[in-house]
Amino acid sequence: VVAANNPDKILEVRRILGDSVPIYSPGVGVQGGRAAAAARSGAKYLIVGRSIILSENPGEAARRLRDEINSSMGKPAQTS
Repeated sequence: VVAANNPDKILEVRRILGDSVPIYSPGVGVQGGRAAAAARSGAKYLIVGRSIILSENPGEAARRLRDEINSSMGKPAQTS
């Protein structure tokens, strides 16, 4: 588990562990972590809670995060 608001630390841990151990990164959104930066740095799983559940439109908030991550990874945007 490596905080999403510290992409440099995610990179460091990824270099140490390689791809054999998934990195879980809490703190996306409300706690200052950027989903795209954490994903690009090597986080396998992003832990997002308050940014979605406290949103006026949770579905749209989740889609926005998904699209941000996909865009940062060079993947096309989804339509739903």
